[in-house]
Amino acid sequence: MPGNYAKIIVSWGWRNDVPAAARRAGVELWDIRDILEEIAERSREGRTYFTDDTMRALQLMAKGTKQG
Repeated sequence: MPGNYAKIIVSWGWRNDVPAAARRAGVELWDIRDILEEIAERSREGRTYFTDDTMRALQLMAKGTKQG
């Protein structure tokens, strides 16, 4: 169905000219570092238990690096 999806590129950063080109093309840019940091923050805050191996590994990494 039209309108039920978005064009997204996930990358480890990009050149300065990329955001303008992405906007013109209707593409969102997501920085993987921001995504990983958000996962880590949420994992540190809550008591959520992930059964997915990748998410569980990220959660354990976040809990292992918790400050304080």
